[in-house]
Amino acid sequence: MPPADPNTQHIDALKQALQQKVGSRRYSQWFGGNTQFLLTDDQLVVEVASPFLLSWIEKKYRPTLVDLVQRIVGPEVRLSCRVGAGQVVVVQPPSDDVTDGEQPAARSVARTTQPATKNSPARTGRLATLSDFVIGPCNELAIAAAEQVIENPHETPFVYFQSTVGNGKTHLLEGILRELRKSGNAKCPLLMGAEQFTNYFMQAMSSRTTPMFRARFQSVDVLLLDDVDFLNGKRSTQDEFLHLVKQIQSRGGQVIVSGNCHPRLLDKMPDELISRFQISIGTGLPN
Repeated sequence: MPPADPNTQHIDALKQALQQKVGSRRYSQWFGGNTQFLLTDDQLVVEVASPFLLSWIEKKYRPTLVDLVQRIVGPEVRLSCRVGAGQVVVVQPPSDDVTDGEQPAARSVARTTQPATKNSPARTGRLATLSDFVIGPCNELAIAAAEQVIENPHETPFVYFQSTVGNGKTHLLEGILRELRKSGNAKCPLLMGAEQFTNYFMQAMSSRTTPMFRARFQSVDVLLLDDVDFLNGKRSTQDEFLHLVKQIQSRGGQVIVSGNCHPRLLDKMPDELISRFQISIGTGLPN
């Protein structure tokens, strides 16, 4: 039997110590499945899944990581954090039998996402607020991503929020829109449902007013599209949405979407859209 790789032993010990230090819930939330640890002779690389996660770990956990690396691996080993290629952050809630002394995860009290109607709060101006959103370990990443969007809406060109129906996606998008308007960090943010977008586009196609339809989005610098999986299988609408995404991003704008499933499961969506979803900040809300 070959001897154990010392690098592997160090990484395993580091992971165990990190989990004990931050707690099982937070370890699962921020490190479990979303990071890789790579060790060379003089450097430990923490490879994360998105620019946002890189910023968050650097800000919140770098001192802890540096301390553990020096104690477990050696004082001469440097810590380096970077974004890995082709990864998506999908945050899953911890199972009920995981305990680490923390309180159980809070659940979102947001209403279930519904198709756009004339009575929808998102369309009438009565928007949900982020202050109403119950925050717990399961949705910390989603809330942190929302806060970054509000503070610096043009730093990240695409954000994908994922959760099943009824877990707060619409609430989160409405809260982001409300805060963007309040802060003035976006000149012309717009929130609409994917079904609403599809209906408007189909009407424009049938009446041959596509240029007028596109003109409505010329000033939009942050587009929030709810339930993007509604577009799955609707090729002409997908092409128009992709055209709109490119136009907004070419102006330095941002597109924020919500979906009920991982982008990989949108099997009737163009590869170019899927790739944009997958390289974005993909944050999950609790199921």
